[in-house]
Amino acid sequence: MQAAAQSLSCMFSVIMAGGWGSRLAPFTSSEMGKQFKAITNPETTMIQETFRRLTGTDASKTFIDPSRILVSTNAGYVGLVQEQIPEIPEGNVIGEPMMRNTAPAIAMLMKHLVDRDLNAIAAVLPADHLIDSAEVFRSGWQRLHDSVHDRLVGRRRMGIYR
Repeated sequence: MQAAAQSLSCMFSVIMAGGWGSRLAPFTSSEMGKQFKAITNPETTMIQETFRRLTGTDASKTFIDPSRILVSTNAGYVGLVQEQIPEIPEGNVIGEPMMRNTAPAIAMLMKHLVDRDLNAIAAVLPADHLIDSAEVFRSGWQRLHDSVHDRLVGRRRMGIYR
């Protein structure tokens, strides 16, 4: 996997973690969204699972370096992200000034990325999806990366199926 991390050096991951999961109330609330809850794994929260899928669980086999992961979240959740994923650099956790749904949050993050690296390639991921196999996810991620680098169409979708 170390080789994969090096070949993905121009790619960034953007984790979308701004909503609070109103359909799961009262289990979730505006103070503690579902991405900060241990729903699918009793030992880790959903955002921690997403982060581990991206980085790998073995430090010697990093898939994507935490410095290349950005998190878009509600301004009120910035502290929760930093608490739950301290490996992500502080400047990579972007608090949305107001909740305006997915497209404006992605636009704000793309502006942030372009200011940082004009050649950046970004993959946008939700913080609250259940993906059973990190290896299947990483294999798909590598194929996605390769297709973008082969200069095919500039936009891709990736799905994980069992």
